[in-house]
Amino acid sequence: MPPKARIDKQAALQAAFELVREEGLSGVTARNIARRLGCSTQPIFRIWESMDALKQDLFAYANEQFAQYLMQPSTEGNEFFTIGLRYVQYAKEEPSLFMMMFMSGAVESDNLIELFTSDADNIEIMKTIPAFAVCTSEQIKDLFVKIAIFTHGMASLVATNDIPFTPSTISTLLTDIFRALVQDAARKETD
Repeated sequence: MPPKARIDKQAALQAAFELVREEGLSGVTARNIARRLGCSTQPIFRIWESMDALKQDLFAYANEQFAQYLMQPSTEGNEFFTIGLRYVQYAKEEPSLFMMMFMSGAVESDNLIELFTSDADNIEIMKTIPAFAVCTSEQIKDLFVKIAIFTHGMASLVATNDIPFTPSTISTLLTDIFRALVQDAARKETD
């Protein structure tokens, strides 16, 4: 009798990740993961005590992959703009993963906006953007919230194929909303 294959956590997470890509979160079952790995469900439940525990690790794994995608070095100069562009592009390239992470309600996490605006380093990074140079930290937080809401809405529409935005349209819309919001903030400052 041949020895039983040893299934490790990383291989099982990668299999679950691929299942989400192909079938959505509903495709992540112990049976489907086991089938993909060529084993029974027993090794899956040896690693995790429940499917909820597996999914928590899967969300963390998917978030790491997303962060790597989002934080690739920018060649365009405006890191803030590039991150927004990549956020929408990720929704287009990986709709099932995007929906799992940001639209399923299954992930218990901090408010996305609070996560970015509560970190002093993020505010300092945004202050390096010329358009933000004259803004206070509170103005930057306000601008970020508005831009994040707009960007997430566009990404959600892309992920669900409700509106098939082209890369050029995405770039134009993000540029236009960014400029309009910065101009509005500057106008309010002079009023």
